[in-house]
Amino acid sequence: DRFWFSISDLDILLWAQGIALGMKLDVKIFEPDIWPLAVQGPKAEDVVVAVFGEAVRKTKFFRFDNLEFMGHKFLVARSGWSAQGGFEIYVDDAVIGVQLYDALAKAGKQFDIGPGCPNLIERIEAGLMTYGSDITRADTPLEAAMEQYVSLDADIDAIGLDAIRAVAKRGIDRRVCGLTIDGPKVPANRNPWPVKVGGKQIGSVTSAVWSPRLETNVALGQLAIGYTPVGTKVLVQTPAGEFSAQVSPVPFDGATKK
Repeated sequence: DRFWFSISDLDILLWAQGIALGMKLDVKIFEPDIWPLAVQGPKAEDVVVAVFGEAVRKTKFFRFDNLEFMGHKFLVARSGWSAQGGFEIYVDDAVIGVQLYDALAKAGKQFDIGPGCPNLIERIEAGLMTYGSDITRADTPLEAAMEQYVSLDADIDAIGLDAIRAVAKRGIDRRVCGLTIDGPKVPANRNPWPVKVGGKQIGSVTSAVWSPRLETNVALGQLAIGYTPVGTKVLVQTPAGEFSAQVSPVPFDGATKK
């Protein structure tokens, strides 16, 4: 059997090696030479179909297929860091990978395709969290507001499940939530900003940006339980000063994760 992990956690290799050593597993753990190539946006499916064929349309969200280009099979997943939907192609051949890039660029020319990077505004509007900023290794899925992805009653021997059950039993003391911050455009959020109520710090803003579409500042942060209900009024201390804010539902006003 072969298992392939592809996540935004640089420690995954050490974690897997530690599990293998601790459980005395007969496994080989290595980092493959793979380069992810993401095609994201509302026209992503049409672009990828032009290169890999109609089979792409059958790939479900967060699933993958091995599809052929120039006689080489690529793992193509319907995933990515975008609220608009898209695909991630895992390139394991540098030479054909360049040709694949050129083919995608040609197929997307009619849509004004171009090189890009994760969009901070879209990410925050959609509530897509960054590991290391919005959530860390100190958080369980419960603090991260991802409890819908955890089955506490599952009859399986999963690493960490007992710990999550213990957290659920005693209750969490903080939780990720969305906020809208009043005032002018906030500066870059390079460090957590204190969130206060009545002069007492009750959490922090971990990601923030001005949303032109919503005409307000949108943010993600962690707040103490008791201050997380939608509509709760708070104050956010930014480098540009202190501004009023309120807890808001995530995703923000129509931004959807497809």
